[in-house]
Amino acid sequence: MKRYTLTECYELLNVDPKTFRGWLEKAGIEPQVSKADPRVKYLSEEQLRYLAKEHERSLERVRQGPEVIPPTAYKLLKEQVEQLEHQVAGLDSRQGSLHEEALHAVADLETQQKEALESFRAGLALQMEEMQRVVDREHRQYESLVDLINAQNSQIDQVRADLAGSREDVRVVREQSEAAQARQLQAMEEMRQDLSRELRQVMGELRQQVEALLEQRVREVYNAIEGRNSEVAADLATITQRMDQLATHIEEVKITALGWKPRADAQDQAIAELRAQLQEEAQARQLLTAQVAALPGGEKTPGKQPRR
Repeated sequence: MKRYTLTECYELLNVDPKTFRGWLEKAGIEPQVSKADPRVKYLSEEQLRYLAKEHERSLERVRQGPEVIPPTAYKLLKEQVEQLEHQVAGLDSRQGSLHEEALHAVADLETQQKEALESFRAGLALQMEEMQRVVDREHRQYESLVDLINAQNSQIDQVRADLAGSREDVRVVREQSEAAQARQLQAMEEMRQDLSRELRQVMGELRQQVEALLEQRVREVYNAIEGRNSEVAADLATITQRMDQLATHIEEVKITALGWKPRADAQDQAIAELRAQLQEEAQARQLLTAQVAALPGGEKTPGKQPRR
């Protein structure tokens, strides 16, 4: 990259040194120092073009006559030439070392290639021998398998012959089994029918016994109710008769009350006794009615009316 001393920068940008130093501070650019002469400072071409662009200056200029190289620029140029020569010498030495390294690497690669080729050949030979052994073993197994298949085919033929002879026996056994199964089914059907008939007969007899028992029980209850009704009717008739007698007696007492004043107390006592008897009769009647109602079938039986 081309370098420009500060004096060249002043001339190219057409600016005084003080203003140029202000531009450097504003742009944050620090001039580099020459190694050949520490008094000489310079900028790179990129830095110079940056300053020209920022301050709208042109680096193009017209020179009159031959160009005169200043001493400082000559020193910079000489320094650049020396650096380039040093870099070229370093590149030459580096190229020689790289060439020697490449030769050594090629030799090593050839050696490794030969060793790998020998190893590959040895491994290939071993693999070929192993494959040959595997092929021989597979061939022997194939022959054994063929012999085994032939033996099995002969056994299969023998089994087929035996099966052909036993098919008739199997058919006979199957027919006998089906006949026995049919006989068992028929016997089971007959047994089921017999059990059904016996069950229907037993159920009929049991139904008759239950109906007779129920009828007998109904008759007993009805007779008990009839007896209770007769007793109640007799008691009612007796009570009615006594009440009629009592009414007649009361009338007679009323008629003779005036003439029978001394006997009034005795009559009152008799009336009280009669009333007590009537109350007892009424209580007995209620109790009898409750007992009749508590008996089974105490309600009215359809089609039959209790006697009054």
